[in-house]
Amino acid sequence: MSRLTDFLDTQSDFFIEVEGTLDKIRRKLGDDLDRDDDGVCALADGSNKWGLEYRLYTHERPDPPLGNQFHSNTEIRHSDYEYRLSDNDLVSDLLDSGYYLGRN
Repeated sequence: MSRLTDFLDTQSDFFIEVEGTLDKIRRKLGDDLDRDDDGVCALADGSNKWGLEYRLYTHERPDPPLGNQFHSNTEIRHSDYEYRLSDNDLVSDLLDSGYYLGRN
């Protein structure tokens, strides 16, 4: 993960998002989160979603690449970022290390 944090230290900003039902997001990340909070993509209650998805959006792709994990961002959300990393382990580790949901 140090390569990822080293890369993020060179970025002017980046965005961390979690997607899932609000009850699952709150159980994992805190009861104080709400569906309108920056970085929270809350699905409708009863959605057929078994867990959470963590994403990191950046303006640049790491060089050398961190494996094949960064992809061009074709999502409608956060279209101001060119790249997206969808990796639950890496992104949740960022949150555990002091980064936060939303724009960092």
